[in-house]
Amino acid sequence: MKQTHSTASVRQLARVVDRVVPRDPDRWDERAPAPAAAGAWARVSRERARQLWMVVGMLDRAVGREELPRAASLEARRLFTRPVLMALWELAAAGELRARAEDVGKPLPDASLRIVRDVLGILAGLVVPDKRVWLPVVAPAEPKETVSARDRAALYRGLADLAAAGPLAQDGIGMSAEERARLLAMVGIVLDSGARKGELAALRLDDLAPDLVAVGVRRRPQRAAGDRTAEIAALAEVHPASVRAVLYDGPGRRRSEATRQRVLKVVAELEPLPEVEWYRLGPPRRGAANSPGRSSP
Repeated sequence: MKQTHSTASVRQLARVVDRVVPRDPDRWDERAPAPAAAGAWARVSRERARQLWMVVGMLDRAVGREELPRAASLEARRLFTRPVLMALWELAAAGELRARAEDVGKPLPDASLRIVRDVLGILAGLVVPDKRVWLPVVAPAEPKETVSARDRAALYRGLADLAAAGPLAQDGIGMSAEERARLLAMVGIVLDSGARKGELAALRLDDLAPDLVAVGVRRRPQRAAGDRTAEIAALAEVHPASVRAVLYDGPGRRRSEATRQRVLKVVAELEPLPEVEWYRLGPPRRGAANSPGRSSP
């Protein structure tokens, strides 16, 4: 079903977005590129496509409200003036632009706000590519506290004791000693390496060192490039917002040429993230990984 929008500005915006993320699945492979990192343009993913249409919907619900200037309804470029974007941001952050009526009023979490901000930068690059627009600064996510080595060891000992004491078969469910050993090996690898679930699922026997003293994990961090913003900013001696503007917001959000060159120079010289990281396995995990009949770590 064709999507309709209430104002001329959002209808214009929707037509622009439809060229880079077509609603018609038959036109997906024909999509045009959109603003990407370092001023480049590239085709977007299906996940980013969903996010682009999400923000178009938020704009559609925002335009016409008393908080936004009336001019915002006239044409798409008016959506990217500072007064409109500031009012839009306040409404979005407060959860006033959510799609589901039952969720309206629930503030957006920081992770969602970062997505909205990034998408606004992409939309600005599409609609007003030669204009420098205002975009909010969203605080980076606070890293969660890691579990101490003592707590990890205690958890593994507890699981090992449960596996040793439990019945091999109960209620029609059986687990052999080898299966228990493999399960403990998997748990031990998680505790020793901190592998994410996707990284763990990708492990193969070849990822174990020949003497079983270590395991190699192919890291797949979410938004890996974005996770290095603070590192790039420190090396280039600029604000993290300048790094994001240079790398992610398209030509309309570039800082001065001097700042841009400093950031790009650091990016070019930055050592790439390692493809495989090796983690030493504790003695109990080595024994479990070497158990008879093993088919995976």
